[in-house]
Amino acid sequence: MKSLVSCLVSAALFGAVHAEPQLTNLEMHKAISKKPISVAICELTRHPSAYQGQEVSTRGHYVTDCMERAVLVSSGCTLGIGIDASDDVAGHAFDEVCVFDPPGMPWRNTVSMTVTGTFEWKPSEQPAFILHANSISDVTVKRPKK
Repeated sequence: MKSLVSCLVSAALFGAVHAEPQLTNLEMHKAISKKPISVAICELTRHPSAYQGQEVSTRGHYVTDCMERAVLVSSGCTLGIGIDASDDVAGHAFDEVCVFDPPGMPWRNTVSMTVTGTFEWKPSEQPAFILHANSISDVTVKRPKK
């Protein structure tokens, strides 16, 4: 009887020590990779706490009022993400968003881009979602017909 109890205790301890936790895909990616997580804008805005402080890469359309507001959006999403990018990172990515032709009359190009950086969620602030860009790539510009 004593050896049976001893055997059960050992099995319980061995199982507790060696039990592998079940990881979600996001947790597994974080554990095995230093690469940014490729994630859709809709996913970031629907589950921001899952990506808080994480290095992510997302693609969307850069939309602005050509004055002070700008956001990265994607079709099918009700919310967008603010982009925080230094001039070194942005380069000329934003140059063709607003074009004034004739002078004083802005028309907007559709600029799509992939932005990689650290995601930040501040639910009590505006914008609530910010991507601190480390890189901007794959920039495409679509000009409206005149």
